[in-house]
Amino acid sequence: YYRRPKQVEKAEEYINKALTINDKEAPIYVQRAVILENLEKFEESNTSYTRALEIDPKNQDALLGQASTAMMLGYPEKAINDAKSILQNDSTNYRALHLLAVAYL
Repeated sequence: YYRRPKQVEKAEEYINKALTINDKEAPIYVQRAVILENLEKFEESNTSYTRALEIDPKNQDALLGQASTAMMLGYPEKAINDAKSILQNDSTNYRALHLLAVAYL
């Protein structure tokens, strides 16, 4: 669904409509952030992850996504801190471990 540019733009349109109806659900912001990443809109993606975390500070998908986006934006220290935060709650989170490995390259 996110693979074709026209479909990604359509996904962005629908997720933005969903947010006009309900802007209180962290998973909607996480999904919006993923869509924006696919469009290479990394600053906007990071903003959506931040909003998701404001709503649900324990949302691991949002924290991991924010860490990944921080790497894309050239902020490896932020990515490292976010990944370590995830690992404090779940030491077996392989995605956070992978992100740390990449951040230290």
